[in-house]
Amino acid sequence: MSILNKQKSFAAHIFAPITISWEQLRNLLWPFGHNIQSKKHRYALIISRVQLISAIFGILVPLWTIVDWYVIPEQWEEIALIRFVCGAMFIGLSLPRHLPNTMPMAIAMLVAMLAIPPIMYISTLPILEAMPTEGLQGVMRTLYTFLPYIVVGGLSIFPLTVFEIILYCLPIFGVASFGIWQLEGNNWEVLTSSLWLLFLIMGISSFSGMSQLQYMIGLINRASLDPLTGAFTRRTGAETIQLQFRISSMHSSHIAIAFFDLDNFKSVNDTFGHEEGDRALIGMADVLRESLRRGDALIRWGGEEFVLLLNDADHEGAKLVISRILERGFGARPDGKPLTASIGISELAADNPNNWPEMVELADTRMYEAKKSGKNRAVFPGHEILLGPETNS
Repeated sequence: MSILNKQKSFAAHIFAPITISWEQLRNLLWPFGHNIQSKKHRYALIISRVQLISAIFGILVPLWTIVDWYVIPEQWEEIALIRFVCGAMFIGLSLPRHLPNTMPMAIAMLVAMLAIPPIMYISTLPILEAMPTEGLQGVMRTLYTFLPYIVVGGLSIFPLTVFEIILYCLPIFGVASFGIWQLEGNNWEVLTSSLWLLFLIMGISSFSGMSQLQYMIGLINRASLDPLTGAFTRRTGAETIQLQFRISSMHSSHIAIAFFDLDNFKSVNDTFGHEEGDRALIGMADVLRESLRRGDALIRWGGEEFVLLLNDADHEGAKLVISRILERGFGARPDGKPLTASIGISELAADNPNNWPEMVELADTRMYEAKKSGKNRAVFPGHEILLGPETNS
């Protein structure tokens, strides 16, 4: 390739349009639409980084007393006490322990870590007021006033949405404004320029947080989604069912599982080839995905088998979803005949299973019951049957 062609290729790469779907943009702006796998990994990453950073600052914050002793010997003892207390708080957060990867725990750990520097900043304000503004002590005084900026900049190492960055930064803006008012009085120029700098740093942190979050979600999706249909893989789906089963059992809420199997799918592969079979599977996944509600999950269990996890769905709710899917149908076979599916449904309240595998097995058994009794139908607990549209096949 010539140098000119290389330059054109590089320029085309740099100035290529950035394509992002509304769903991807929403995931970067707002934290409440992420799937279960993304949430779990994100919370685990936030907690682990909080512990790592806390361990580092738990050592560095007390060590800085050596510099304080040399530069501000008059105020050294007071600041040393504050530093050792804050260092102990950081060490407390860093101690290894088994923590659940949940949103409340991640928020609690991050808020606790972010609160320590402002506590240190406010505690040192009376000492900073008495310090000179020039010379080496003036430099030290200025360094202490940088604490709010460090906190806002530190958010850049966490995979956070824009909403979360703003939410965490608002108290820091308040603390910084209070500190400037204490140290500078009614100096609006200093206050405005300082808050503007904080705002710029917040923007950089937001961009960094979104970049990490987008990269993390992309990796998780590639690892947890079936490349053909876009449904969850069996492994990821099993983790999702296990989690929802545990939550529903603890809170006595509803959950249902629908087990789908395309009827006569082998004949599609044998007669028309695997490419047509793949199209049929993709079409089926698209139909099921259109019926998903928030909190539901579509899982490719294996081959032409799919599992639909219906969160917070009782008997009537599950029946409504399944009837809507049957009415819509699953598309057509290459010969023009309609594709149909046999469906088995299990419900937590009706079946009272001991564990989630038993619940999946019950749905699987009812799916085979649907096949044996004529296909193109759904079998619910209590042997209630819901027929699909009549076909001529």
